[in-house]
Amino acid sequence: MLNFKKSKSPDNIKTRNRTIRPSSRAVSSKSYKIDTKKVGPNDTLIVNIDHESKPSFFESYTFSGLSVASKNSISFRVIESGNRIDISWSGASPLGLPSRKKPDQLKDWVEESTNKEIFEKKIAEGILQSFDPICNENTKLLILGTMPGTESLEKKQYYANSRNFFWKLLSQVLNLDLSVDYTTRTQQILEKGIGLWDVCMFCSREGSLDANIEDETPNDLTVFVEKNPQIKAIAFNGKEAAKLFGKHFGSIPGIKLLGLPSSSPANAAIPWEEKLSKWSKIKEYLK
Repeated sequence: MLNFKKSKSPDNIKTRNRTIRPSSRAVSSKSYKIDTKKVGPNDTLIVNIDHESKPSFFESYTFSGLSVASKNSISFRVIESGNRIDISWSGASPLGLPSRKKPDQLKDWVEESTNKEIFEKKIAEGILQSFDPICNENTKLLILGTMPGTESLEKKQYYANSRNFFWKLLSQVLNLDLSVDYTTRTQQILEKGIGLWDVCMFCSREGSLDANIEDETPNDLTVFVEKNPQIKAIAFNGKEAAKLFGKHFGSIPGIKLLGLPSSSPANAAIPWEEKLSKWSKIKEYLK
C-alpha cells in the first residue's frame, strides 16, 4: 500500500483515498464505494486511487459537487487485463481524464481539470468533442452513439454520412419523412419521443471507426437522466456504444437498456432486414 503525505486542501475540496487490494477481493467483486454524504453542490470531490501490489499505479479523479451532492455514495469498478488497469465509475462521471499526479499537486490538478481553457486546448490539439444532446420534455428513449463521425463533426449534424443507415432506419420504423432538412428531422424524432446523444464527450480517434476510440471522457449521463426523469430507456447504436457505456457507467437505476446493431456503413455483415427488425423494437419504449 502506498502512503501519501497529505497537503492541506481548500475547504471546498473533499478528498477520498482508496487502495485497490486484489488479494482480498474476488475478481467478480472488485467494486469500491466512495462516501459522498458530506459533499455539497459547491464542492469539488477528489478521489485518489492506488494499487496494493502495483506501486507504480496512481490515478486521481475529479468530480463536480453538483454531480454527487444528491447521492450518499458513488462507486468504481476495477477492470484488470494483463498490465492494464481500467477504472469504471458508477453513480457519477469524473471531469476530464484522470491525473497521475500525487496529492501534493492536488490544487494544480483541480484548477487544470475544471478550467474551460484546458478543454478548448484539447480541441485545438485534435481531441474530438461530441454535440449537445437532442432532448425535450417528451423524450422517453435516448439513443446513444459513441462519438460523431468525421462527416458529422464537419457538418455539425448527427449521422450526417449519407451511407449511414440511421435516418433511413428511423424513417422506416417511425414513418418519418426523409426528404425534409436536418432541423425538421430532429423535430420529428423529438415528437416521437426520441432523443440523441453520444457516450463520449471527448476522445481521440483516427478516422471514424468506433474501434479506434481512445482516451475517452464520457458525457455525464447519470446526471443527464436525473435531470430528465421522463427518459425511461437508453438504446445503443452499436456494440461499441454499449461497451463504452458499460465501462463508464455499468447501468443507471430505473433505466432500461436496449442494444441495437450499428447503423454505420462499416457494419455491413448484418443484412438490412435484420437491422430493421431489431431497430423496430424501439417502438416498445415509446408507448
